[in-house]
Amino acid sequence: MLNRHADTLDEVTVPRLVELDLWAKNSMIRDGRIVAVFDHERAIYGDPLIEAGLTGLDFPFFGDPSDFMAGFGITELTESERTRRCLYSLYLAVIIVVENSYRTGADPGIAVFGREQLDVIMRALGAA
Repeated sequence: MLNRHADTLDEVTVPRLVELDLWAKNSMIRDGRIVAVFDHERAIYGDPLIEAGLTGLDFPFFGDPSDFMAGFGITELTESERTRRCLYSLYLAVIIVVENSYRTGADPGIAVFGREQLDVIMRALGAA
């Protein structure tokens, strides 16, 4: 899938600081705005479309990404941006499967969920 869609990644020319693990427990919110972020081990410089808050575009379980989209000034994605977003969800699905398969005491349902999401995103990317 990466080889098939690599050209879409070439469009990212200005990397930005992105928190890949941004959720309520890793942030402080005041007056409806994020004022602090904790737990930066998954922070990268890259495409803002990889932001975890946009995962709901591909996996509705993760919630409505409208607020994140508005925060980035995004109203809708181009076809190429949509493909990149799918590649980033593919990356997340692989992490979910691998990370929860070897952890002692991990809920096996999480790895099953990850495999289901992996199937969903592979179909979205055009896997036969």
